[in-house]
Amino acid sequence: MRVQVHPAVFLASAVAVSAAWLWLRPVAETAAPVIQSSTPRAPRPADTRPSVQVDAAVLERYEGRYEVEGFAIAVSVDGQRLLVRGDDGMRIGLRAASETEFFFEDFPGELTFAAGEPSPGFVADLPGGRFRGKRVGD
Repeated sequence: MRVQVHPAVFLASAVAVSAAWLWLRPVAETAAPVIQSSTPRAPRPADTRPSVQVDAAVLERYEGRYEVEGFAIAVSVDGQRLLVRGDDGMRIGLRAASETEFFFEDFPGELTFAAGEPSPGFVADLPGGRFRGKRVGD
């Protein structure tokens, strides 16, 4: 039997597990385990990804409120990165792989924003599947 996990629940759980792991891990441990997957668009852990710097004007195209399967997600600019915030208030940092592709700093997952000013939405590739986010406000 396959269990479906809502993207917002997954994001909140991933942040909680990551925070607990960082808090409880031994000091001598330096590398997170690499997650293996055979799917071509499988999200990779952030520590294996190179990031690029994106102009603040480009980042501002993505700032706004989005809806993913009935859950609200806010995207905001924080210096040279994006922050994703769910209804529960948890914040997750995103680093840029390109001007439209971003990946989560603390766990496997990617967001690819659609072209436009402002962007009308994004596609999220997460370990639980692919989800579409639609802009619902600024």
